[in-house]
Amino acid sequence: MIHVLEDLPWGFKHPEIQYWKNEKVHVYKGTFLPDELHPFASKDFSYARWKEDELNGVVQTPEKSANRFSLREHQAEGVKYIVQHYIQGSSDFLLADKTGIGKTLTGLASIALCAKQAGFSTSMKAKVLIVCPKTARAQWRNTIQSYPLATGFCRFMIINYQQLNKLLEAPPKARVAKKRSTKNRQTAREGKPLINWDFVIFDESQYLKNYGKSAVSMSAANVAQLNNTYIKGKTPYVLFSTATPGSTPLHMAVLSRMLAPLITDNGKATPNTWGKFLKENGFNVELGKSGWVWKEPFSMNKNSSDASKRAQYEYDKMKNDQAKRRDTRRIGLALKKKNSPFLMRSPKDIEGWPDQVPVKVPIEMNATQISVYKKEWSEFRRFLLLPAAKKNPQTALVKRKRYRQKSSLLKVDSMVDFVMDRLDVGEQVYISCEFMDTIDRYRELLEKNNVTVAEITGRYTGSERENQRLMFQKGKAKVVLCSIVEAISLHAGESLSDGTKATDNIRATIIHDIREDPNKAVQSFGRAHREGQNSICYFPYLDKTVDVKILDSFIDKDGNMKAMTGEEENTIERVFKEASARTTPPKEYS
Repeated sequence: MIHVLEDLPWGFKHPEIQYWKNEKVHVYKGTFLPDELHPFASKDFSYARWKEDELNGVVQTPEKSANRFSLREHQAEGVKYIVQHYIQGSSDFLLADKTGIGKTLTGLASIALCAKQAGFSTSMKAKVLIVCPKTARAQWRNTIQSYPLATGFCRFMIINYQQLNKLLEAPPKARVAKKRSTKNRQTAREGKPLINWDFVIFDESQYLKNYGKSAVSMSAANVAQLNNTYIKGKTPYVLFSTATPGSTPLHMAVLSRMLAPLITDNGKATPNTWGKFLKENGFNVELGKSGWVWKEPFSMNKNSSDASKRAQYEYDKMKNDQAKRRDTRRIGLALKKKNSPFLMRSPKDIEGWPDQVPVKVPIEMNATQISVYKKEWSEFRRFLLLPAAKKNPQTALVKRKRYRQKSSLLKVDSMVDFVMDRLDVGEQVYISCEFMDTIDRYRELLEKNNVTVAEITGRYTGSERENQRLMFQKGKAKVVLCSIVEAISLHAGESLSDGTKATDNIRATIIHDIREDPNKAVQSFGRAHREGQNSICYFPYLDKTVDVKILDSFIDKDGNMKAMTGEEENTIERVFKEASARTTPPKEYS
C-alpha cells in the first residue's frame, strides 16, 4: 500500500518517507500509516488522494458528512440555467451571485447534473477539477461530502491556485532552467495539461484577473485549455465562480471565449488574444511594456508648476475616467444579453432575503491622535510630492503601507467602544482588518473588557483556523478578528460540519480597513451577511482626513465593477458620496 502524504511541515523528516520527484509527492510504503504520520494522511479529493489512488489502482470511497445539503429554490433555478447552457454547447459560464447566496452548492450541483447529462455514471465518473483559494478547500470538501449526487457522477480533485503547476507537464526549456522561479513561469506559460479534465470550476476566479502577468492565470488557462477551441466532450467545460469578476475589461481575459461573441457578432478571442480584440473593438486599452493596459492620461503634468498643464492633466483624467466607465458598461451590457452564459443574483433578488446595508462611522480624533496623524500624513505627503525621478517604487510601497498601518491603528480605540455597544444588545461582531498590529490592539483592548476573541489570520492554518472559526460560530467567542477576506462563513444559523448549528445571534460586520484591491474589499463584506442572514456593514473612517479620498477611490473602482456586471444601483457608492460631501479634508491633509 502506498500512502501519499500532504501538508508536511517544512523541514519535517522521517526515515521511511520518500519524495518521488516525477509524481511530485511524499510517500510512505506500508499497510498502515504509523501514528506519527496520521496527521499527514491524504484527505478526500486532494491532489495527494488523487495520486494515491492512481498509484494503488483503487479509487477510495470518500467520507460521508453528518449533513445532507439540499438546494434552495434560487439555487435550483441557477442549476437549471447553467445545465441548459451546457446542453446548448456553451464553453464557459460565469456564476457571479453575490457573496452569501450559496454559489458553492449551486456550482457543484450544476456540474454534477452536467456530468449526468453527458452520460457519466457511478462506474464511469467525470473528472472534475475544483481550483480555489487554500482557505476554501475545507468548505468545498464538506460541501461535496454533504451532497451525494456529486460523488455519484464525478471524481473530484480540489487544488489551490498556487498548486496548478503540478497539473502541467514542464516544457523542455523549463526542465533545464537553473532557477525554480524561471522553471515555474515557463511551465505556467507553455506547460501541457497532464489530465484531460471533463469539467473545471474556478472558485473565486478573480484570482485570474491579471492574465499574462500572473503565472497563476497562465497555469489556469493551460490546465483548462482556455486558449484552445472548445469541443464538447473533448475539452473541459469551465465554470467561473466569483462575486467580484474584476474592475477592468482586461480582468476578463480568461472569459474571452464566452465574452467575445457577446460584445460583437461572431467575435472570437482567447486569453492570449483578448487585449488585441479589445483594441480592435474600440476599448480604451493599449499595449504597454509589460502587456495590455487601460490607457492613462499623460502623468508628467500631474504635479507641474504650470497651472495650465495641471488643468490639462485634470481634464484628460476626467475624459479618461469617462472612457473607462464606458468600457465597463459595454462588458456589463454584453453579459446582460438575453440567454448569455452569465448569472448574477443579490440577496434582494431572493424573496425574504435582506440586502446588506452599509453605514458610515466617522471617528473624531482627540488632540494626541491628531498629532500622530499629522506627523505620519505629513511625512507620507512629502514623499508623494517628490519629483518622479527621485521616487523609488519599493520605497513608495513601504511608505504607503506605513501610513495605512498607522491610520488603521488610530481607529481602534474608538471602535472598541462601538464593538462593546453591539455586544451589549446581544450581537456578535466580525471585524475585517488588513494589518496584524490592528488585530493585536483590538485583542488587547477587548480582552481587558473580558471579551473572548477568536482570530482568523495567517497565524492559524488548517484545523487550528477552523477551531477559531467554530469558537465564534458556537458563541464561545463574541468577536472574531479576521484578515482573511474569502471562503469564510460567519453567518448566524450556519449548518456546521458536526451536524450542529451556529448561534442565532445577529452578526455586525465592521470593515476596519478598506483594501486597496477592490475585489478583496468587496469579498470581505459578505462573510457574515450570508444565506439570508442579515449583517449591517459598518465602515469606520477618520473624519476630516484623507480617509475620505480613500473611500472615494474605492467607490470609483467599486462602481466600475458594478458597471462591468451590468448593475445599476450602488448603495455603497451612495452612502460614501454622502460622507464625502459633508467632510471636506482640510488643506493641510488633502
